[in-house]
Amino acid sequence: MDILVDGQVRNLKVEKILVKNAVPGMVLARDVYTDEENLVLGEKMILVEKTIKHLKGHFVREIFIYVPDGKKTVSRQAPQRKTYNQQIKETREFRKFDSSFKESVSEVKDQFNSIVSEGAEIDTEVLLSETDRILKESTSGIHVLDMMSCMRDMDDLTYVHSVNVALICNVFGNWLKLPKDEIRVLTLGGILHDIGKLKIPLEILTKPGKLTDEEYEIIKKHSYYGYDTIKNKEIEDQVKLAVLLHHERTDGSGYPGGFPNQKIAEAAKIVAIADVYDAMTANRVYRIGMCPFKVINIFEEEGMTKYDPKYIIPIMEMLVQSYIGNSVRLSNNMAGEVIMINKNSLSRPVVRVGNDFIDLSKDRKVTIEAII
Repeated sequence: MDILVDGQVRNLKVEKILVKNAVPGMVLARDVYTDEENLVLGEKMILVEKTIKHLKGHFVREIFIYVPDGKKTVSRQAPQRKTYNQQIKETREFRKFDSSFKESVSEVKDQFNSIVSEGAEIDTEVLLSETDRILKESTSGIHVLDMMSCMRDMDDLTYVHSVNVALICNVFGNWLKLPKDEIRVLTLGGILHDIGKLKIPLEILTKPGKLTDEEYEIIKKHSYYGYDTIKNKEIEDQVKLAVLLHHERTDGSGYPGGFPNQKIAEAAKIVAIADVYDAMTANRVYRIGMCPFKVINIFEEEGMTKYDPKYIIPIMEMLVQSYIGNSVRLSNNMAGEVIMINKNSLSRPVVRVGNDFIDLSKDRKVTIEAII
């Protein structure tokens, strides 16, 4: 097709690419709409950094662009290209996110120590401002998770984990379309959920092996210690209950009370999912973090009994969507790119390996081993 670009008539073809592969200078070949059929950008618009961010902010996954006939798009680069995470780490956005994150962790650490050691009041505005500072460096929930996935080498059992869970809770709350006041409660619950671990001996928290039954019973007390620390503080009751009940499970198998679904605070149910997701995917001194798709598989297998379906199902769907376009390593040692999710088997998406497509929901012998 002939089209006028940069003042010249050029013979161009149309190709579909992922938005995360878009670069400034590309020309849209079709109008771009949201899932609600709202126009985002018009055909023949030349992309710049701002419009690419605009597309990501509206959760647009794919676009059609014009490409000079005979040339290849960025999505067809040689296999030696940098991984998605490597590309993120080289951006100015990531450097700002990384700096804000580390500063926030330091502030949360100071706050926790003053609350636990000195009995200080909880400055909720300071704690929320720290998460807000990080979130302002991101364009969407998917973008937050992208940034966090590049920081998995930060090993910290309490402070980093607390900030991670707060951010994940905020993302989940927005995905679930909760009111702002409930998202506020979730974020605070995420920050404070493990504050009781400051009263657990460090040698137990950092033990690089299986805990004894006695040590595990000590660990389990952290939720009560946390609740006891904040129960008389000026903070919402749902936050206090999130701290106390985030290890409860809807089938009654959790602790400290073994409560069934109807007796678990709503905020605690969502904090529980965020807590487990971060704990399983994060690296520790004594182990490598689990692949997110393996965590999602665990959620699929036990999620309907241990977690409230009205939360775990949409959260799993959005988590998987956030990894579309990411490079992955398969159990057969092949590398590929996640291109499509399977609604009935979320942990087994369709992966493109070279020119071939592997539907993991049908090829049950192959699994995703790692995000690369």
